[in-house]
Amino acid sequence: MMPSSIPSAETTKALQAASLFAVSAASGATLGLSFFVVPTLLEAPTPLMLHLWERTLLRGRNILAPIDLLSSLGFASLAIRLSRAAASSSSVPSRCYGAAAVLAASVVPYTLLVVMPTNRKLLRRTELARALGPAAAAAAADDDDAVRPADEPESSKSLVDHWGMLNLGRSALLLVSAALGFYASSL
Repeated sequence: MMPSSIPSAETTKALQAASLFAVSAASGATLGLSFFVVPTLLEAPTPLMLHLWERTLLRGRNILAPIDLLSSLGFASLAIRLSRAAASSSSVPSRCYGAAAVLAASVVPYTLLVVMPTNRKLLRRTELARALGPAAAAAAADDDDAVRPADEPESSKSLVDHWGMLNLGRSALLLVSAALGFYASSL
């Protein structure tokens, strides 16, 4: 007897649960960066704020980006599985899972196109603060001009605040992805 090409209900439920958990956790963590981490960073002296922002950026990239992509792959797999199923009633869930996959994956181009210019400015300032050395950085703790390039009028604190606002866009993409995934799973 040939194995069925239709996925088992247990496999589908496990993939739904894993994808929904991943995208929901990523959305919440991303939202937490804007609501909790950024306001705390803004209280720190500029060189320390830049150092901590860079560490936050690297951790987010290393942890959240793979989770975003895994949830996108999970939703895409669900969309494909349901579209191949014989039941005609699966078209709406399949489309919702497909849209959820696209939204979760769209965090990458959103980051590259919208957030990256701010990231570059902040990373440049982080390098300038690092080049000052600890003693000079401590002396220039509240002097934003010490790490502000002449061709950039924004303060470092306003850039970190702006980054937090842009980060809300990533969270919104993931939140809508999660909502579509939950809706599709309920059908």
